[in-house]
Amino acid sequence: MRVPAVNSIFTAVFAAVAICFTAHADTIVFKSGEAMEGDVLKQDEAKLQLKVTYAGPDGADRTGTLDIPMEKILRIDKDTPEMIKEREEKAAADKELALKMKDEGKVRYRGKWVSEDEKKKEESKLADDKKVKQDKLAAAHKKAAEVAAAKKAEADKLQAAALAQQQKDDAAYAAQNNNGRNNWRNNSSSNPYGGNLNGLNGLNNSGNYNNNNNMNTNSLSNFRQ
Repeated sequence: MRVPAVNSIFTAVFAAVAICFTAHADTIVFKSGEAMEGDVLKQDEAKLQLKVTYAGPDGADRTGTLDIPMEKILRIDKDTPEMIKEREEKAAADKELALKMKDEGKVRYRGKWVSEDEKKKEESKLADDKKVKQDKLAAAHKKAAEVAAAKKAEADKLQAAALAQQQKDDAAYAAQNNNGRNNWRNNSSSNPYGGNLNGLNGLNNSGNYNNNNNMNTNSLSNFRQ
């Protein structure tokens, strides 16, 4: 029985392997519903270390270990003798198939045996699909940038209009103040002595008062004589 070996929780170098199998294995069932077979080497409350044998891109067997967090594991099923026998037979058949495919010039690509031409076509299709996605993403980014630029231009326009209005208001206020000062100066220049006439009148009145006093004093002196 073959089970998926790709899972984002794995920290080992085999995260990209699509198929794994072992001659003697335990079955690790994950909470996600996926399962993986291997030999449990160590286990504690935090993690489980699993030894796996997987088929490489060239079909050859490779082995390694995976550290799996226990919080991701639903249960661990121990193999029965029947399961072990079935797995051994399957592993032998897979090895035989791999040798046959290699003799036919085929390679293992994305979990299946294909010819070099089929592989190139698949890679070309994947590249085209990737380019379409990238073009769509670039178009979306361009559209977003254009919308942002339009919003900024509108905001700058409103700010410029507000600044122009403020400058206009400031100029009108300054002109009004200048007109007020000019009117005051004009009024002052039309009667340059306006501020001193009362003073001159006061001096004249004071002189008259002194003359009257002198006259009264002379009259009193003549009376006494």
